[in-house]
Order: sequence, then C-alpha cells, then structure tokens
Amino acid sequence: GAHFATDLVPELPVGAAQGSSHGIFLVDTSLSSNPDKFNVWLSLLDSILTSNRDKLEQFAVLFFDIEASWWKPKFVPNTEANVAALMRRAKQLSLEGGTDVGAALREAVQPSWLESAQGRRWDVFLLSDGAVTWGEADLQVLTAQLAETEANGRVAPPGLRAHLAFLLGADGQVDRAVLLLREEMERFPESRAFYVGMLVRMGVESEPANEPANEPAIAPAIAPE
Repeated sequence: GAHFATDLVPELPVGAAQGSSHGIFLVDTSLSSNPDKFNVWLSLLDSILTSNRDKLEQFAVLFFDIEASWWKPKFVPNTEANVAALMRRAKQLSLEGGTDVGAALREAVQPSWLESAQGRRWDVFLLSDGAVTWGEADLQVLTAQLAETEANGRVAPPGLRAHLAFLLGADGQVDRAVLLLREEMERFPESRAFYVGMLVRMGVESEPANEPANEPAIAPAIAPE
C-alpha cells in the first residue's frame, strides 16, 4: 500500500551560551572504555581544564560505571597542582562494570555533597561513548515513571527527563527528546549549558557563534567511536 514519511526538525532559538565558572566532569570508567577510550577521556579532561583555566575556575569530577564516585566531594580550584593530582588518581582506576549514564546525570544535576543547588550554576561535561548498558534503559518504563510522578503532583528528580531524552534521541525520537530537554532546562537552569549541548549534538540547535578561543565546551563531550 501507499506509504508516507516525513522528517521534522523543530526550530529553536539560537543564542550564545554563557559558560559557567564551575564545571562537573562525568568520566566513564566502565569496561567498555578500556583501554583506548579512557585515555581519550583523560586527555580531553586535561585539555579542557588546562586550556580554560582563566574561565573554568573550579571543577568537580565524577567517575562512573554502574556506580558513581566523586574524586573529591566538592568543587576544587582549577590549578595545575589539582589537575595533576586528578590525573594521577584517574590513572590508578580499574575499568570495570557496565555504564549507567542515567545515574551519573542525576548525580551531576544534584550532587549528593551539595546541600542546595538553589541559585548555583555549573556546566556538565560527559566524557563517555554514551552506550547505556546498566540501569533503567526501557523507554516505556521511564516514560511511565515520569507520567506517574507528575500525575501525583510530585516533582520529577533532577536528571530523569535528561536520561529519558538521552535514550529517546538515541532511538531516533528527536522531537520527544527535545521537548523533555526544554522542560528539564526550565526546572533546573543551573545545568542549562549541558542540555543545550545535547540539543546541539542532536542537530536541532546550532553551535554558539563567535565564541572566544579556548571557551569551555558546553556540549556533552562524547567522543566518536
């Protein structure tokens, strides 16, 4: 019979994103990063911190596989000594387990060591291949969880919409992913730069124009295969 297909790209306002002076880096330490990809993550992490020391003043690092652990449970000054100490620690890690991107995103949006994120803002950098191999990855389950939360008048936890949007985008459902990311940005503006970055990588929002040299990357830093 007859078939009909269309490709819709939503138009979103484009503006230069303002990078924050604080950044949280999510570094994938799962088995799938072993060994070459992990070295890429570390090289990129070192480069971003070193090249943007005058703009990215403080940072925190979350290592994750099926669990997540902070290098230090706080933001630390972006100094040469701190970056060197981070690199030494990272090179001692064992790469093992699956990849729970959703848990890492939720922890980055609302760090467990931070009493309140109210009025705080930071950029989030995802250093991973983005392949979800652990945690909830069923789109129907996550969609139902979000709908049930809102139907009962509760506030969805930070990162839930972003996790669902991440999976929807990978599944080709870009329009739904965009809507969820816009909602997440409205509710948690402190991580807006990260979500704008996800939209950029989905191809529905342009890279900010005329950015100064060495500006910290705002898109999730997912290296190619």
